[in-house]
Amino acid sequence: MPLEEDIQIVNLPEEGHFKLVQLIVDNHPIMVCGPIIDFHKYILRDYLETQGIAVETFKQGSKTLIALEGPRYVVVGMGKGEIMPGIKFFQLPYDSSSDYCMEPDPDFEERLRQQLTGWNFK
Repeated sequence: MPLEEDIQIVNLPEEGHFKLVQLIVDNHPIMVCGPIIDFHKYILRDYLETQGIAVETFKQGSKTLIALEGPRYVVVGMGKGEIMPGIKFFQLPYDSSSDYCMEPDPDFEERLRQQLTGWNFK
């Protein structure tokens, strides 16, 4: 379903590669970025905690993961991105989360293209 509202981008790095979690919080689209070396579960957990949203976990084999859905949020995508502001280049979300077997959400990608006018996308 196409997003009708601009995406709030949280913790976008000034430059380089990063990991991202795409979610809907209280009916608003959010893209939370984190260091490329972090696990998606920690990026999600840290964001939810800063928003005062209860964090629920579940076991997947030997791993403890953050729930993809809660009373105030639902995760719709995960992946990686790259930004190079000097040349206004944005590599749209790519790759996936191996822990969650989840790829970036195509509706977020389309909305980012609309939202970031004047940028070159890959």
